[in-house]
Amino acid sequence: MNRGLLVLTGLLLLLSLAAGCSSPAKMQRQATEEYILSSNALEFEKLCTNAVKTGMTRQEVLFQWGSPVSTKQKEIDGKKAVIMTFEIGKIMYFRGWNRSEGVSKGHMSATLIDGQVTEITRK
Repeated sequence: MNRGLLVLTGLLLLLSLAAGCSSPAKMQRQATEEYILSSNALEFEKLCTNAVKTGMTRQEVLFQWGSPVSTKQKEIDGKKAVIMTFEIGKIMYFRGWNRSEGVSKGHMSATLIDGQVTEITRK
């Protein structure tokens, strides 16, 4: 039983080296980073869908995300639109062998026509 486990571990190590990864630990860090980025993307997608579906109002947007970094007015399809940009998201990432953590902030824009959210995009 132990011999089979040892052989399996050795094969996995060889496969990881053949795949261009220098160690299983590096593979784990890459997998963790990909999971964190994708889970943030999924949460953001859910947030966008709900905001547009429910026709979130300007007050609800400000309550949800706080003060915008910038606000622009624009005309879309003959209607006045307000585009508010917010600083959002703290994406955790790992660097180097010491697994130091960092934070990366992103930006989100909410487009409101007639006082309701019609689109949300991430920059």
